[in-house]
Amino acid sequence: MTSYLAFGLFFCAIISLGLTYFQYYFRNPVVYHRVILATLRFFGLFGLCLLVLNPKIEQEELTVQKTPLIFLYDNSASIRDTLTQHEINSLKSSFAKLPELQKRFDVDAYTFGENLKTGDSLDFKERTTDLDNALGTIEQSYLQEEVVIVLASDGQQNTGRDYTSPYNDNLKVFPIVMGDTTRFQDVRLGRINANRYAFSGNQFPVEIRYTYYGEVQATSEIKLFDNEKMVHRLPITLDNGNSSGSTTVLFTASQPGLHRIRAEIQPLPQERNTNNNILETAIEVIDERIKIGVVSTTSHPDIGALKRSIESQEHRELRKLSPTETISGSWKADIYILLNPDSEFESVYGYLDKYNLPTLTLAGPQTNWDFVNQIQDEYAFSDSGIVEYFQPEYNSNFNYYQNSLTANLDLPPLQGSIGELSTNSDHQILFLKSSKGLITLEPLLFLIRAQRREAIIMGTDIWKWRLEDYRTIGNFQSFDVFMTNIWNFLSNGGSTNRLTVNYQPIYESLYDARLQARFFDESLNFDTKAKLQLQLKDSTGLLLPIIQMSRRTEYFEANLNSLQPGTYTFQVNVSSTDYSKTGQFIISNADTESLNSGADWGRLNILAENTGGTLYFPETWQQLKDSLMLSDTYRPLQISRNIVVSLIDLKLILGLIFAAFAAEWGLRKFHGLI
Repeated sequence: MTSYLAFGLFFCAIISLGLTYFQYYFRNPVVYHRVILATLRFFGLFGLCLLVLNPKIEQEELTVQKTPLIFLYDNSASIRDTLTQHEINSLKSSFAKLPELQKRFDVDAYTFGENLKTGDSLDFKERTTDLDNALGTIEQSYLQEEVVIVLASDGQQNTGRDYTSPYNDNLKVFPIVMGDTTRFQDVRLGRINANRYAFSGNQFPVEIRYTYYGEVQATSEIKLFDNEKMVHRLPITLDNGNSSGSTTVLFTASQPGLHRIRAEIQPLPQERNTNNNILETAIEVIDERIKIGVVSTTSHPDIGALKRSIESQEHRELRKLSPTETISGSWKADIYILLNPDSEFESVYGYLDKYNLPTLTLAGPQTNWDFVNQIQDEYAFSDSGIVEYFQPEYNSNFNYYQNSLTANLDLPPLQGSIGELSTNSDHQILFLKSSKGLITLEPLLFLIRAQRREAIIMGTDIWKWRLEDYRTIGNFQSFDVFMTNIWNFLSNGGSTNRLTVNYQPIYESLYDARLQARFFDESLNFDTKAKLQLQLKDSTGLLLPIIQMSRRTEYFEANLNSLQPGTYTFQVNVSSTDYSKTGQFIISNADTESLNSGADWGRLNILAENTGGTLYFPETWQQLKDSLMLSDTYRPLQISRNIVVSLIDLKLILGLIFAAFAAEWGLRKFHGLI
């Protein structure tokens, strides 16, 4: 390489010298300042030759690659024990005093609660723990290299995905269990499932889930309160070991307004942590009569079954309408049922779109799918013309609301057509089609959550479901609640009101306490220029300062995380208009970090096994240090690579060339040689 470079430079010098000699000594033997001009010409030509040659040399570069070592410390309030806080701070100091780790690893430190934070400053005040989020963030930052994580935590998590779920193979986690690992007898409430809204005078189900750990069988009692008034007492039996259970209670929605539902499970004699024995939710009782119109050109038993189900509640009314009666507006409904729609329904679809009215479509064999596919674009069905009976199969991924048709009901099949369905909107499938024992991926009942909400049942004879409910249970309760959930879903969306407000009746965490609103212009487009204000009033009637709602991409938002626990009424006002919305919500004083006591070393051990790490305890941290220092897997690597370096600076050479030729030209011009 060196010999080639020397030859190239020598060749450039000979060429430059030859051309210079030819110009100033061979052709013009007598020239003023010949030596200076020849020198300038030589350097200019030599520079041009260097640019063409562009000489380079190869150099060896040595780098040391260290394995990233992340110290991840739990900063949540669940580490409330003073001794545990001292242990984790002592552990942090011990690792920080090990210079050998700095030599062997690329060391960094983070803390976590709800989110991952840089640094190792600990105050143990984080009110939410999401360990999976912390691990996932580190995983995404080190996708191309192996990373070692030393995790000091009690393993308790109250939000986010299960942190024992799989991660990339390059993530190695070595948990150090912080906190008491002794398990004591404990019974706790896990969750309350209930619909957000209920209508006055109606009954609604509330499901309470609970878990128990204990060496012996035990008994307890669940008490349910509605706005501080006890309404139910339920004795329960708890099996020994790890067990869980649930119970469902029917509440009667009496007075309109916000109902604070509280469940309490009686503590056991030997139970130490009773913070998880109380759980709250809230339900808003609406005093509003709903009109439902069924549009049909024929008679069908489904109409009678739906009428009896709908009018079993005093606040609901059903009336059969022809397409002509529907568009005349003589009897305006809040929800419309379309039974076997065909071409006579053309004006009905235009009416529904104009007023943004929700619908339930019963699409049986008499449905004209060519017409339906053409008249709307939310979904399309390729009808084969073959009629089949489809058994309903519940879709466990459905989460719009709680399904009330129990697994004990052997629901009869519905009559519909064979074909394939495609949808263009946000939707979920409640029931799949099952034919001759084979479950298909085609929906039998699905719900669309668009600007105009829709529910579609791909078949008729739903009257048989209500009859089966009575035959099996002795009443129509499950079916009627099932249909009530559909009416609630449809009535909660697609309103023609230009102002809509979205909020939770109860906020268990201040991190999630936000109220959102949308305001539409005359064309029902989101009005970005509107100004929305939120007026709050606490339970004592005191008016709080007005909050100017911040505009986001497609909604306005108010942050409520500065509020103290309690009950609040609100009013959202649109400036310079008469539009306003009122409501009520609760800020819970629940401390989710206190629901679990001690350390969940079992799940931390699963995390270690799933990632190829090992579980340690504070008293064995030296073993972890020795393991990391002695492992050949994490030995620093010296990486050698050859890099090609140019010997010339392009800008400098160009500058010298320009200066040489410019000086030569100027000197020749001055002496009249040009």
